[in-house]
This record gives sequence, C-alpha cells and structure tokens, in this order.
Amino acid sequence: MKKKNFDAGLYREGLRQLRVLGITMLAIFVLASVLVPLSDAVSLSAYPEWSPSYTVHYSSYLSQNPLILLSFPVAAPLLTLALFGFLNKRNACDFYHAIPQTRNALFFSFFAAIVTWLVILIAVPALVSEAVCLLFPKYLEIYPLSALQICTQALIASIGVAAAVLLAMSMTGTIFTNLVVALLIIFLPRVLIYVVSSSLDSALPYVASLGEPALLDSRINLITGMSLIPFGSGMADDIWSSWRSGAYTLLLGIVYLLLARFCFARRKSETAGQAAVSRHFQTVFRMTVALVICLIPLTDIFSATVVHNWSAGRIYGIVVWYIIAVIVYFLYELISTRKWKTLLRTIPGLGLLALVNVAILLSMYGFYSSESEIQPSAEEISYVKVVPYDGSSYTYYSTPLEMNVETKNYFDEKIADVEITNPDVIRMVSKRLVDTVNYYKADDQEKYTAYQGYDSIDFTTFAIQTGRKTIYRNILLSNSDYKELGKALKQIKEVQELYQNLPEYDPVNMSSMGELDADSAGRVYETLREEIKTMEFEDWYVLVAEAGSGHRYTIGSYILMTLVWYQSGKSYEIILPISEQMPKTWTCYMEELFRAADPDADTAMTAMQKPDVNVISLEINKIIDGRWINWYASDQTIGGEPAMDEVIGEDGEISYAMNRQLQTELTEAMQKAKDRLPEPGDDYYYISWNWEENGEFDGTYRYFVFQEGELPEEIESYFDKAR
Repeated sequence: MKKKNFDAGLYREGLRQLRVLGITMLAIFVLASVLVPLSDAVSLSAYPEWSPSYTVHYSSYLSQNPLILLSFPVAAPLLTLALFGFLNKRNACDFYHAIPQTRNALFFSFFAAIVTWLVILIAVPALVSEAVCLLFPKYLEIYPLSALQICTQALIASIGVAAAVLLAMSMTGTIFTNLVVALLIIFLPRVLIYVVSSSLDSALPYVASLGEPALLDSRINLITGMSLIPFGSGMADDIWSSWRSGAYTLLLGIVYLLLARFCFARRKSETAGQAAVSRHFQTVFRMTVALVICLIPLTDIFSATVVHNWSAGRIYGIVVWYIIAVIVYFLYELISTRKWKTLLRTIPGLGLLALVNVAILLSMYGFYSSESEIQPSAEEISYVKVVPYDGSSYTYYSTPLEMNVETKNYFDEKIADVEITNPDVIRMVSKRLVDTVNYYKADDQEKYTAYQGYDSIDFTTFAIQTGRKTIYRNILLSNSDYKELGKALKQIKEVQELYQNLPEYDPVNMSSMGELDADSAGRVYETLREEIKTMEFEDWYVLVAEAGSGHRYTIGSYILMTLVWYQSGKSYEIILPISEQMPKTWTCYMEELFRAADPDADTAMTAMQKPDVNVISLEINKIIDGRWINWYASDQTIGGEPAMDEVIGEDGEISYAMNRQLQTELTEAMQKAKDRLPEPGDDYYYISWNWEENGEFDGTYRYFVFQEGELPEEIESYFDKAR
C-alpha cells in the first residue's frame, strides 16, 4: 500500500479534538473584536467635533483587535499541547503508534488541524472587527490592506510557535520539559545574539551597525522581536509591517517543522513521561537552561574588562549570579527527572558549561580587539561617504497608499551615495577615527579632557572604503570638522544643489511636525529656501549637520523646524535649523509662532484683572539659547510669601490661587509685552496658565518678550541664576 503523508480522517479528528478549546478562544477573541471598536465609536460619538478628522490608522489596527497579539504566544502553544498531548502519555502514545496510518500522516494531518484553527482564530475576529467599523463609518475606519498584513504576520508567527512547541514535544516527554525546551528553541538563539551584540555595541559605540548582517537585527524574527520590544529592540509597527521579518519567520517555522517531523518519526513510546529522548539530550537542555542565567555575569565580566572598571561589588555580583546558575542547573535536573540520585551524575556537565562560557567570552574579546584595531590611514582610504547616523531612529506614518512608510532624514538619505575623495577630508576622517577609538578606550578623566577646546561634539557615520572593503564608523566631529567637511562638499555641485536648493513647499505632501500649522510652516519654509541661497555653504551645512540628531524643538543657539515630505512612495523628514545667522527666517518664524498661540489668550489676560478670577496654576518658561528653563508658581515665593495661596472652600477642601499682588503684576507685564517679537538670538518666554471664574475653569498659553524690570524681581533673578 502506498504510504501517505496526509490523511483526511486524521485531519478531521484533529479538528474535532480541538473544537472545545478552539471555540472557547474564538468566542473570547470575537467578543474583544466587537467591544473594542464599539467602545471607540461610542466615545467618539460623544465628541462629534473630533469625528471628521479621526481615522484608525495602520498602527492603530492592533488596538482595534488587540487579542490578535495572543494568537502566537497563547493560542498556538495551547492548541499544539492539546492535540499532541498524547506524546506525554505512554498508553496514548502506544495507541497512535499502533494505528495503520504512517507517522508522517499523523504528524502532518494533526499539524494541519492546528493551522486551520489558527486561521479561524485570526481571520474571524478580523472580519468581525472590520464589520463593526463599517457600521460606524463616521467615526471608525480600518485600512483592509493593513489588517490583512497584520493577520498574515500573526499567522506566520503562530505557525512558527506551533512548530517550535511540536519540536520540543518530539524531544521531551513531560509538560514541564515541553514548555522549557520550546522556550529555549524560540528564544535562546535570539537572546544570545541580542545580549552579545548589545554588549559589543556598548563597548564599540564607534562601530556602526549599518554593515552588520540582517540576521543580527532582533526585529527580523516576528516572535522574538515582539517579545524584546520592552528591552529596546524596536517598535511594534516596525516589526509587524516588515515583510522581510515575515519571510524570515516563515522560513524559520518551516525549519522547526521539518526538524520536528524528523524527531517525531524516530521518537519511541518510552519517551512519554521522561525528561528527554536520551541522556545526551537531557544534558544539552540542562546546560542550556543554566547558560541563560550565565549570560548575565558573562556580559558583566566582558564589560568590566573592557572599561577597566572592576570593583568588589561587581565581583560579588558576578559570583552570586554564577551560584544562581549552578542552582538552576541542578534544579532543572531535579524537577524534570524527579530523581535525587541523578544529581551526582550531572556534576561533570558543569565543566562543559564553564567551557561554553569561556568560549563565548573569548569570541567577544576577539571581535572587540579586531574591530577596535581597524584604523585605516589616509593613504589606505579610497573615499568616504557620509551615511545616515547609525544611532538615528525612524518615525512611521500612514500615507495615502495605506501603508506605514519609514521616514528618514532628507539630507542624510540624499547625500549617502556621494563619494568624497577630497584628501583633506580623508585625512580628517582618518585622524578623527583614531581620536574616537582612543576616546572610548580612555578612562573617565581622559575622556573629560580629550576634547577640551572643541565648541561642540557629535557623531557622524561614515562609510570608509579601503580597497575592496567598506567599514562603517560613528566618528566624533567638532564644529570645525563640520566646516572642513562642508568646504569639501561645496565643491561637489550636486551636494550644493541638495543643501541650498530645497524643493518648493508642497501643502499636499508636506506636513509640519511642530507647533506651526501647514500655512504658517509653508511661509517660514519658503522664506528659509530663499535666504539659505545667500548663505555660505559651509555655514548652512554645519547647522544642518548638527541639527540632524532629530530633536524637534530647540537645541543649541538655533530653532529646529521639522517637515515630513511624502514623495514617490518614500517619506522624508526635513529637519531645518533656524539660526540668528538667518534673520529673515528667524523673524518670519517668530511672527508665525507668536501668532499660533491661543487666540483667546488676550481675552484671558484682560479677565485676569477681575477680582473674581483666580489663577490656579501658572508656568513660565524662558527659552535661553534654545534651552527651556521652567518656573512653576506652585514651587516659588515672591517677597517672602508663597506665590500660590491656600484657599479653603465651603466644603472644607483646600485649593490654591495665585497671590493677588503677583497676579496683578504678571497681568500688567503680559499686557505690555504681548505685541513684541524677539530679535534674532533674543531670549523669549512661553507662559501657560489656568484660572477659575465663578466655578468655571479654563486655561491658555502665549509667547512673550519681556524687557528688563517688567517681571517681578524674584522671577528675573531665578532665570538669571539658571542662565
């Protein structure tokens, strides 16, 4: 008789055995997919002024159907453990091994039943959630393509988890060892990569990850990527929207499944109820569990050695962690075998565990040494490129094409392919690379004095071509270094065009990410476009290079305005510094910024003079050289008296209201200053306050330019000290 790899009868039996568990989870998932969007619709209906602009964007689909996140960490393992649970019971295992169908047919038919239930658990709630949103088109909208992508990724992750659990069950024989080994299969490789690479990244901050293999990126695995998000591995949207991550996870799931099929076909019934299929497998599992704990002191040893920072407390902590690892080593053996007498036989394995620790440490030291010694001389460098900073983070936005688009720095992306062969720049990059490496190898005092005399320091990432090899390095540059780089780039026409001939403002595909609305941002942008054409290229380049860190407010002695530009399927973040070197743009920006304040602020200032209006909170921010310094009325005294007085209401409750004299003085100062604008480089103020009038509460904010002596002396003195 021809052997079959699939049996319809076994497939139906698998579906039948899972029906109670599957239907229960389906009911929970569907209920959530109804209640969550329904709750949003009800909430939005109470605020009709919000509804015209409210859209459930791509990144919000997970919040509309949140239990889809339980498909792979909960549903997949439960279904697998339930259907293949016979592997842990000797009698049931003997029965399934005795049926006329082949083991391949049993394996693939039952796994197909699990996948079918996973499809149902993911697809049905998604359709229900979409249907609920369609019932409330005024308030809710879900992009179908986005929902399909998330559901597909969730199914891929679920299949991967189910295959990993099945692989673990094929090598072990108890629920405890099933779960522990499954977790090791899924997480250990990625955790090992993550911990080791994180330690190396900390020790080698000047080695950019741009040249690293994609496999080292924790986001490439959907399952572990989502789990490592709390530890800084990325964003949920970043992972769920990546088809590369989906393809890798699917391939990994297939590998798990094939390995599981290999072990399943060779597994004996006697393994049921046992810790592992053999003593050798048990040794590997026991050592691996302990190795997870060993990673903590292991990386601490590496870090302490690299930075020369050993201490008694650190050594004590390392010893304690290794003691815990040994306890876990024996504890796993005891729980999994339930036999005290086997503990003595496991002692030799500790020596092997120690060798594994040493091997990992030596590998880390070897990589650290080899990378830190790569410092090519100017003669060895063919050319360099300024590439997007390795430490930058990208933002994600929904677009007209209903997808999440990675938003990158406009200047960085456009200049990344320009080869710089200028000898002065190459010498500067070579020298600064040596300085940067020495800086991070130095102790704290040497670090403090290493760059004395530099007006500013920041990382710039370079692709350095040496022969046939390209290395990527984050190099510390000073303001003068940026100017030298700018002079070289000025000679390259395409670069000068890029920086000093910005694209025209596009109100449809450009949006302001700061306090200015689209029209105001457009007027400032067009003023800037014209003014930078008259600036020296290197001066403008230095401003742009230093502003590229991604801050959206004010840093240094200039303001940052950020626009997002969607062009030809790509999204760019244009970070524009507005310096006092650009008086026209500065003045235009300030006019628009002051105009953008609350239009009711003037009325509120007039109302503050009324005796029945009480200011209940007030915050003054002074912007000094781009730094925001805060003065909170609730924390201060004026003339020896608290700025805020206690007020006891009729019900006995204590509230606070501003000292009446201070309220009057501030109101007069604000009235005098309300029509002034700052000159380029001037300090200015941002004041926000809340007040109560006849039981009604309200609040507002406004920008001001005060002259000396207009604010109470204590407030001016406070800011002078902060300066």
